[in-house]
Amino acid sequence: MPIDLVNSAKILGLNISNDLKWNCHIDFIIQKAKKRLYGLSQLKRPGLGSREVVQFLCTCIRPITEYTCPAFHDGLPVYVSNELECVQKRDMRIIFPFCSYNEALVKSGLTKLSDRRQELVDKLFKEVSQNEQNKLHELLPARNTCTLNLRNMRKFKPDFKTNRFRNSFITFNSLKA
Repeated sequence: MPIDLVNSAKILGLNISNDLKWNCHIDFIIQKAKKRLYGLSQLKRPGLGSREVVQFLCTCIRPITEYTCPAFHDGLPVYVSNELECVQKRDMRIIFPFCSYNEALVKSGLTKLSDRRQELVDKLFKEVSQNEQNKLHELLPARNTCTLNLRNMRKFKPDFKTNRFRNSFITFNSLKA
């Protein structure tokens, strides 16, 4: 699928389309990661060990798929997330050709891309909410001031009007906190 550069803007490596969907950005990530698959297969061809090839994957391909993930992870539709996961499935097929995807993940010690993105998002949100000096701290919603002893006491009281804003990084994670 070609990237529509007319209806999108690129800011610090993040493709933002006019309709605020992440398809354009994910397509760009997938194209960029696929270009590095050739290097992965060339490393595997002369008989390099799977540990070294996994290290190449973790240093040269996976960072491409994780770059700016807090901005888009919570707003990704499932089908787009699955397209991104297919990149890692292809990588695992090259490294471990006779294993299923889940077996290859266990052998390599890696996790699914969606799980890894969620870890990164949770880590960033924890840093933002605990550090008042963080630039994003002022964007957090108001703290919940309820004094009742409830089963599910939320730390924040987010206010949102649209589902798109609800699925943004700060709002979505403040609902979970």
